Amino acid sequence: MKTEYVPAGEEAHPPKLPINAGYTIREWSGHITGIQSSQNVYAKYDKIEETETTYTVRFWCRGEVIKTEEVAVGGNATPPPVPGVKGYSFAGWDKSYVNINPGTRSMAVDITA
Repeated sequence: MKTEYVPAGEEAHPPKLPINAGYTIREWSGHITGIQSSQNVYAKYDKIEETETTYTVRFWCRGEVIKTEEVAVGGNATPPPVPGVKGYSFAGWDKSYVNINPGTRSMAVDITA
């Protein structure tokens, strides 16, 4: 990447590092100050841990949230137990809870018995 000639006891000047997508520089592999002999110095990188994007899925029934769940993009939510509302039979959820994407909101659909 760069060769630099440094008088004994002096300091080397590290090059500007190229952007290495997904990594961040941690340190140099050798000394860049007090140089006494020829040496190779390498940049040591750490991999940036990728965080998985998740969405909050809320299941609603009669105006109240009855379950909240964090789900990875494209993942599936697990519906709560069927809500029991006197005088109604549960027909299902108004939206799919599979392949979750932004804005997924599911409400119970009540059908009069």
